[in-house]
Amino acid sequence: MPIAIAPDSPALHDYHATLANLQKLGKTHEQATRIAFSTLLDSFSKPAGWTLVLEDALSNRKRPDGALLDNFGLPRGHWEAKDLGDDLDAEIRKKKKIQYPLANTIFENTQRAVLYQNGRETAQFDLRQSDQVASLLTPFKPAGCDRDSL
Repeated sequence: MPIAIAPDSPALHDYHATLANLQKLGKTHEQATRIAFSTLLDSFSKPAGWTLVLEDALSNRKRPDGALLDNFGLPRGHWEAKDLGDDLDAEIRKKKKIQYPLANTIFENTQRAVLYQNGRETAQFDLRQSDQVASLLTPFKPAGCDRDSL
C-alpha cells in the first residue's frame, strides 16, 4: 500500500508557491507552469527510486510531458500537462484517441487533474487544494515506497 503524502508537505507548499509566483507574473501557459508540477513529481518519485524524464518518446512515438522510470528504465507513470485555457476533458479525449498510455497517468492544467489507472479514469482532483494534490499523488505513488519524505 502506498504511503500517504501529507497535505502540509514542503513539496506541496513549494508547488503552490511556484504557481502563485507565476500567476503574479502573468505566466499561465503550459511551458511556464509545468515546471511546478514536474518539480513536485520529481521530489516524490526519488524515494521510490524513480526518475522523472521529460518529453521521453514512447515506443508508439507519443511524447508525454513526463515519464517516471524505475531503475530498469521501465515506465511506472506518465504525466501530461495542459494550458489552463485548454478544455482538459477534450485534451484527454484527444490523447486517448491517439493511444497515450493510461496505466498510471496524470493529466493536469494546474487547477484540475484527472488520474487514469489501468486504462480508466479513477478520480479528479482540485490542484488548488493541498489535500487534493496529496490525494492525487498518493495512489500515483509506487506501492512499496518505504520513505515518506514529502
